[in-house]
Amino acid sequence: MYTNGPAGSRDITTSVKPNLGISPIIIPKDDIKPIIEYEVI
Repeated sequence: MYTNGPAGSRDITTSVKPNLGISPIIIPKDDIKPIIEYEVI
């Protein structure tokens, strides 16, 4: 519709807005494996 829509629709403006969604989840403790890395300087 934007390129070949009804007459008078040439001034259509569009925009993109950032969207952030947060969902609480439960992860079993046994599925989390901590990894510690270090570097000697």
